[in-house]
Amino acid sequence: MTRVVKKPDVRKNEILDAAQDFFFRKGYESTTIQDILDKLSIAKGTFYYYFKSKDELLDALVEKTTDQMMSQFATIMDSEQNAIKKFNSLIRAGAAFKRTNIALFSVFLKVLYRDENILMRTRMFRRIVKKTAPLYGHIIRQGVSERLFHTLDPDEMAEMIIRLGQHLNEKICELILDTTRTPEQLCTIMERKTRLYERVVERILGAPRESIEVFIADDFRAMVQYLSDRVRGATNQEEA
Repeated sequence: MTRVVKKPDVRKNEILDAAQDFFFRKGYESTTIQDILDKLSIAKGTFYYYFKSKDELLDALVEKTTDQMMSQFATIMDSEQNAIKKFNSLIRAGAAFKRTNIALFSVFLKVLYRDENILMRTRMFRRIVKKTAPLYGHIIRQGVSERLFHTLDPDEMAEMIIRLGQHLNEKICELILDTTRTPEQLCTIMERKTRLYERVVERILGAPRESIEVFIADDFRAMVQYLSDRVRGATNQEEA
């Protein structure tokens, strides 16, 4: 068989795409490196040239997905919206991206929030802070100049808000992974937590009350239902 030589970026993305496909269909734990080698007809050495392990492969997939999500934000940042609308739009765009790629995020949810993967989760969060903090800082400075926000040190406030949002995300993920609650119960708890997040962010920014609104009930319920079903399905398979 003739050996096919491809550019490094092309080959690396092929491996990532194949891994993503297997993670969807078989789950992260059930997917083997050999599955990917067989699908792409590549040697083991080719795989290890790009990735040292399956965990590193997942980490690269998270980074690729984060970069794709960031590209969605450019239109918002370039828009003529005021700072409050930009802030709300930015968070909603992130949620919409997760909803569009919900199958992939269900894989991330089940893998990243295991205790043994805390370092991987920490790396992912640091990457998100590094990429998104400048965007939030820019919006906060705009809001201060428009007299919509009344706060000090936009860059510090941006990082604080992102960390607060990450704390909220972790609580939501913990709830979804808790199979003792129904999707309806999860939605009620999550809505309360998200509304609290909105009010706290308003105080941090010195923004008008009820101006920060990132919770969209119908979209949220649909996403929770899907993720909850996937988690319960995986749990039932493991128990069987």
